[in-house]
Amino acid sequence: MGGIIKCLLRAAISFVLIFSFAATSSAMDMDVSFEWNANSETDVIGYYLYYKEGSGGEPYDGRVFIEGRLVTTYTLTDLSDTKDYYFVLT
Repeated sequence: MGGIIKCLLRAAISFVLIFSFAATSSAMDMDVSFEWNANSETDVIGYYLYYKEGSGGEPYDGRVFIEGRLVTTYTLTDLSDTKDYYFVLT
């Protein structure tokens, strides 16, 4: 597992996205799609998408491992459209 993290950290792809959605009278589920450039380093085996409800920073509420160096899209599903989310992809 440590090797995966080292490879991902070397990936040098790190960005932060903050999404804020206006509250509505009824909560609805929504999906958020991400797209990024593939890392050119051949030892990268994937990416981690970390997410947190509310303000940003650690600790995160969860993470998703996205397997594959050439995978450049992911959709996170079933988020509430009445809450703020913070995302980090490494």
